[in-house]
Amino acid sequence: MFRSLLILILLVHDIFSKDVVLNFGGHNKHSHGNRAKRQVIIRGEDQDQYKWPNNTVHYYFDEENFDFSMEETILRAMEMLSSHTCIKFSTEPSDVIIRMESDSDSNYCFSEIGHVRENQQFSFTSNCYSVGLAVHEIIHSLGFMHAHQRADRDEYLHFVMDLDGMSLQDRQQYDIWEHQILLVPYDYGSVMQYADADDNYFPINKNRFMYQTMGSEVVAFYDYLMINKYYECSCGHDAPKCQNFGYPNPSNCSQCNCPYGFGGDDCSQRAEPGTTLQATKEWQNTTISLDAGFRHVNHLRMRQIDYIYSYLWIMAPENKTTEIRVLQSVSGKCLRGCGRGAIEIKTNEDPRLTSPRFCCNESKTVRSSHTPTVVMAYNSEGLNEYTIAYRYVDTE
Repeated sequence: MFRSLLILILLVHDIFSKDVVLNFGGHNKHSHGNRAKRQVIIRGEDQDQYKWPNNTVHYYFDEENFDFSMEETILRAMEMLSSHTCIKFSTEPSDVIIRMESDSDSNYCFSEIGHVRENQQFSFTSNCYSVGLAVHEIIHSLGFMHAHQRADRDEYLHFVMDLDGMSLQDRQQYDIWEHQILLVPYDYGSVMQYADADDNYFPINKNRFMYQTMGSEVVAFYDYLMINKYYECSCGHDAPKCQNFGYPNPSNCSQCNCPYGFGGDDCSQRAEPGTTLQATKEWQNTTISLDAGFRHVNHLRMRQIDYIYSYLWIMAPENKTTEIRVLQSVSGKCLRGCGRGAIEIKTNEDPRLTSPRFCCNESKTVRSSHTPTVVMAYNSEGLNEYTIAYRYVDTE
């Protein structure tokens, strides 16, 4: 019965991800009328039917059909989600359980959406490889669709692709769906946002510089918050008061979930590892070096499955604007989605949102009204070095 509900999506995109979509009491929505705000979940009339009971996802690795070289990637993705949310992962038997497998006949990874049935599918192969892509698929298993399928996506993306000319299977990756709940702002850096491999859609208006950021394998602050809101994860009244837009972490209520660049139990400190710099009226230069090394698998030199990070806090006097210029980036890592590594300068008015990332050889000057201004670098392969210049100017 449940098999008849499955719509297998065969569309290939640049990060080798494919998703199995279930339509829960609704249908794909091509007419983009009355839009709500915030993040997307596909649901029918019963909003709770496809949540995992007790916020616990049950799973097992299929001994005969899972590529166990990918086990560490899956477990690391689960640990990241469980350490930021109230979601737990259990290998205890259950009536509804995820069968982790690796489809040897497919180059893609896929999952079913939400809490569905016994032995529901989750296929993860070495073509996906990274923790970020594993998180993408697990978030589907928790019940969420793609960011670019949100009801408000046309306010953020300009689509030039011909959705009407696609096959039904292909367009399931891009259509807006009915029965959405929107819980957090649109974030181009969401791990649920596809990169644009063929110039078929792109950010609009002031967000045009987010083009390289789409397709991220970094799990966004709002990705975790989206899960916590939907699963009603919370802490009691004794939870710490979080600073810098953090909130109590339902996995450990003595600490806060912090936006990237902020740390400490209450988000009042700089995230580590990092350095604090004081801007002046004159340009100063600094270089960020991040050596992730390589992973050796079956005599092949591979990228790491996850990123290492480094943070700068650039301080400026009150009521001054910080200018930051990227002078030199890493060569050979100019990929859509900046999947191998990048530098991100937090310029968004909301510091929880992803800001434009730089992973190509380009020189840009950006302006920030924040103090501190957070500069985040991340890397998963070899040595990355970024040289930036910084100063403060009068606020216009």
